[in-house]
Amino acid sequence: VGIAGANFFLYHAIGQMNAALADLIQFTAPVLVVLWMWMRRQEPLDRPKLVALALSIAGCTLALGVVGTPIIAPAAGVVSAAISAICFATVLVLGKTISARHSLLTYLNYSLLFAGLFWLIINPPWQLAGHMATPSAAGLLVLFSITSILLPYLFFFAGLQRVPASRASIVSTFEPVVVAIGSWIFLRESLGALQIVGILLVCSAIILIEVTSPGARKPA
Repeated sequence: VGIAGANFFLYHAIGQMNAALADLIQFTAPVLVVLWMWMRRQEPLDRPKLVALALSIAGCTLALGVVGTPIIAPAAGVVSAAISAICFATVLVLGKTISARHSLLTYLNYSLLFAGLFWLIINPPWQLAGHMATPSAAGLLVLFSITSILLPYLFFFAGLQRVPASRASIVSTFEPVVVAIGSWIFLRESLGALQIVGILLVCSAIILIEVTSPGARKPA
């Protein structure tokens, strides 16, 4: 539900609407995580966390270039992106719970196993084989799977073992910053003033949540 659902519904939303807006809706997941952990009385909801949350959402909005661009948001796309946000929030909340019970490799293996089985139903092996007709195509897909799924989730879950879920969710909004800067460096896309402001807001949110967290004042 978490890993496969977050990706499936995001991809579906991108097919229906502006990709940047779909990503932005998914990155409202930190709001869901913060509110859920507070309502469950598992984590406090203090002013620094609220400010960091607001800065991160505002920063993502600007960094993704949503402001000032035509917005096409059909209901199917918005609903799909919202479900993706819920699934991503599930990864954070349940991932934190499971990390206290099992080793990192155990729940990473099972998470990717069942996500892989889900995708094999959506995209059967005989269809996938058609996209791996040449060694270069196969190698590219293997490289893509390692760099975009395996390593990110490995480091993500490793970090989730060490920090609260709400804190991890706010730090995860750094992803649009990487996308914006990466597109500017490698794809020669323009980086506007509003995007730069958004990048600075996200970085400010991460710094704020780090310096005000209990772990910043005492050893873990």
